[in-house]
Amino acid sequence: MNIRGLSHWSSHLAFATLLALAAPAEAQVVVACLSQCSASTQIIGCDNRTQGPTEADDAFSPAGPWRHVGRLDLSGAPGCTGTLIGPKHVLTAAHCVLNGNNTFRSGPIRFRLAQFNAGPCSRPFGDHHAVRVFVPANYDNGSASTANKALDYAIVELASPIPGAVPMSFSYQSWATVQNLTPFSIGYPGDKNVGTVWQTGSANDFINTPLTWQGGGEKGLFFLTNDGVGGQSGSPVYVFIAGQRQLVGVLIGSPVAECQAGRLWASRLTPGAVDRIENAMLFPPNGNVIDFSLRWRTLSGSDIPADVPPSNGCGF
Repeated sequence: MNIRGLSHWSSHLAFATLLALAAPAEAQVVVACLSQCSASTQIIGCDNRTQGPTEADDAFSPAGPWRHVGRLDLSGAPGCTGTLIGPKHVLTAAHCVLNGNNTFRSGPIRFRLAQFNAGPCSRPFGDHHAVRVFVPANYDNGSASTANKALDYAIVELASPIPGAVPMSFSYQSWATVQNLTPFSIGYPGDKNVGTVWQTGSANDFINTPLTWQGGGEKGLFFLTNDGVGGQSGSPVYVFIAGQRQLVGVLIGSPVAECQAGRLWASRLTPGAVDRIENAMLFPPNGNVIDFSLRWRTLSGSDIPADVPPSNGCGF
């Protein structure tokens, strides 16, 4: 072999050696996770929940969803999550406010909007309490059927509006609009430090199912791949439309077999659901009208503690 040929061969060898050395750095490591599926823990594959704000400024930020969502605490029940949808109305899951025998839970209902930790300086809007709570009249807390769980939402009416609070927009959106969008959700999971708020989204999807539309739009279920743990019940499921957040469902969890199949459920805001929610927000329309598609509990006396303003010295 002449010098020119040797030089040409050496160049190819050096190039091949560089490729071989570079290959390991370019290789991608794929991590597979087993789903965690029980009555209270429903993690599909790897847990992709990320913690929300740890400072008040971030909780208040208009760029984030945190100022719309808060922790709900009910006597004798684990915490749940709720979304402020009006000056004094909170959307959550019906199973959060009902007992196993399908009656309303007794005792106060406390809402801490934008809570981000357990201390007094992690509640930038203080404590607010309910005077009334509504659920769809036909919802049965003892049934896990898809027709019934499509009605698993509740509206909590607070004693007074929350000063400075900003509700999240809610609306019915067609399947054609949402099917290729990312479903985001934030809430207060029971497997994390009390009061901390967590988000699931960015890598999640809606799953096509005929159950999204039931009874001519009277109700519906979303199937999605978001993770959920007890305490996240009632969390908003929202999408971005024209750059704005729109609440389109309420995270409710699912039977264990559904989690094992790779999907969680959310009660969908169909036209019928939106009508019920808006009726509850107008209650009572004129003092005489009763909406028979809803049933409700009116709280009184010691079940309505005084609201607690944000703590002094916290800089709120």
